[in-house]
Amino acid sequence: MKKETIKILLDKYFQAATTLEEERQLKEYFSRQGEIPPSLLPYAPLFQDFGEAGKALPPLPDLVVLPQHKSAFRRNYRAIAAALLILISTLLWIEFQPSAKNNPVAESIDWSKYEVQSPEEAFEVTRSAFIKVAQTMDQSSQSSSLAAKNLETLTRVMNIN
Repeated sequence: MKKETIKILLDKYFQAATTLEEERQLKEYFSRQGEIPPSLLPYAPLFQDFGEAGKALPPLPDLVVLPQHKSAFRRNYRAIAAALLILISTLLWIEFQPSAKNNPVAESIDWSKYEVQSPEEAFEVTRSAFIKVAQTMDQSSQSSSLAAKNLETLTRVMNIN
């Protein structure tokens, strides 16, 4: 086989584009000890057969038998503990949740006058809420830009000294 063909096959091999037949040709070529040109000798170990050492299998490790759990409770104790924690937390939250019955001020307020009666009123309430949010965001952006200017000034002063 020509040296140029081998170089082309090596390029394809290093680009992971060779077929099994082309890799077999490379292996055949590099298995001939005396006919390899010196420029291709560094590639020879990649394709040379390792003889019996290449066919040997490593010894199998000893199998380790894991102990079996004795009961479903031991196997799932974390899941059971998590479920109990959630159940107890929920019960405590329900028990100690503040309610209007315990608050005399909340009982004296007529909440029905704060309920929305029509779609137009709902639109106005929503619109006013959005306006309030927009104003708050505008104030936040103004204070952020002011803080950025102050930081810029501070940076300039620190770089001068």
